[in-house]
Amino acid sequence: MAAEFENFKKRINRDKEDMIRFSNENLILSILPIIDNFERAISHGAATADTEATIDGVRMILKQLHDTLATGGVRKFESQGHRFDPAFQEAMASVKTDEMEPGIVIAQYEPGYLFHGRLLRPAKVVVSARADENNDEEIAAANTENP
Repeated sequence: MAAEFENFKKRINRDKEDMIRFSNENLILSILPIIDNFERAISHGAATADTEATIDGVRMILKQLHDTLATGGVRKFESQGHRFDPAFQEAMASVKTDEMEPGIVIAQYEPGYLFHGRLLRPAKVVVSARADENNDEEIAAANTENP
């Protein structure tokens, strides 16, 4: 009976390892057609002088990739024009300006992504600062205002 229990534990561990190893199989299978489309776009781009058609094709492939990721629970979020939130954004720089209130995202270097509602990657942004104050103080103030 003890030997059977040990074999059962080994089989459960092996099954668990296989489940972890192959858990992304469906995502990978859904990304393979996107890779195929990128390869076709590269071949088409090399064979034609119509750059606009090639760019349109790449845009469609990018949309296909975003749609595939959304099916898997990944969602891109935009930050530009919103109040800086250190829980979802990483301030890469601040710009002194009188044109808007401090702590507003005025540019986005990279968008942020959520995975089933949990932060996967913060957005990298530029934040507005008061023209008459130190930029570092504005970012620190924005960090404390938005827990």
